[in-house]
Amino acid sequence: AVIIVAELGVALRAWGDRFSATSAPEAIADSVGLPLLGAIPVGKHHQVVEAFRTLRTNIMLVSDADQSRSIAVVSDNANTGKTFVSLNLARAATAVESQVVLIDGDLRRPALHQELQVAIRPGLVDILGRRPQVEALHTIDRDSNLRLLPSGSPASDPVGLLGSRSFARLIDALAGPEQLVIVDTPPAGLFADALNVAVHCDATIFVIDVKTSRRRAVRRSLKA
Repeated sequence: AVIIVAELGVALRAWGDRFSATSAPEAIADSVGLPLLGAIPVGKHHQVVEAFRTLRTNIMLVSDADQSRSIAVVSDNANTGKTFVSLNLARAATAVESQVVLIDGDLRRPALHQELQVAIRPGLVDILGRRPQVEALHTIDRDSNLRLLPSGSPASDPVGLLGSRSFARLIDALAGPEQLVIVDTPPAGLFADALNVAVHCDATIFVIDVKTSRRRAVRRSLKA
């Protein structure tokens, strides 16, 4: 009986730690103590596109657009749609930016090269190894001002690489008045990589999925 009660108690605590899919997005934002920048629906294509346009606009409103030229996209756990947010935010930003560079900073499980159908290398890891930058930036669509910097060759020490001065210098070199940089990251609750990326960026977007994210885990990551 003790084992059953204990297991039931664990199950109830886990259920109580979930975000509610029926909660208003504003209530979820209040529970983690951060402003709501956008709510991305699961719905028709035009609804999703419009949601990302709103996200792009809200980022410009809550921050100084001239100062926030590099953005880290972070989540606590996997399967939150963080890479989806990174890619679609970059696409939405091309409407108001001269150039947008999307960096795959998830050196654990890179996916952006597959989404955009470009070679994975040369990429970020190779650039930080002194390979010329221009070789690794892939233009997405002929007439687009979106470019992708894929993850590149496998990294033996992702945490050290993303925390290095070389990475900081790269962000500073790419981000500027005529170019916005958006960096996708691995889950912050699993790896320190995301924290290292966020430190070097002007702003951080934290992605929460109402089905998979947990309140206490999100708060721990935000505190870090």
